[in-house]
Amino acid sequence: MRDGHHGGAYYLAGYAVEMALKARIAMQFRAGEIPDKAQVNAVYTHRLADLMKQAGLSHSTAGGALENELDSNQTFAANWGIVSQWNEQSRYQLIGVVRAQELVSAVTEPKDGVYPWLTRHW
Repeated sequence: MRDGHHGGAYYLAGYAVEMALKARIAMQFRAGEIPDKAQVNAVYTHRLADLMKQAGLSHSTAGGALENELDSNQTFAANWGIVSQWNEQSRYQLIGVVRAQELVSAVTEPKDGVYPWLTRHW
């Protein structure tokens, strides 16, 4: 975020979460198998909540890992609340330093950040 590139930091922090979710989804595909077309097409989105479901971390999947964490960890819940508001259109918006710092922190915070949480579910 140095040199006034707050918007870029904001956009790329959200994009890191998107790519982490897509990496988890990719692990579901098996060599030698043709994946379900609907499942493949569903991955072509930038909506983080939808990708969380596709990754098997939300609702009835994986015991509702996301919901369990949201219920038991207020800091993570606050971080997910910030991260889940991100969308790919942010690259066209003017993002201030405070908003960018909030998102970057919500994504990267070592103990309760969204990205570290995702890596614990790979």
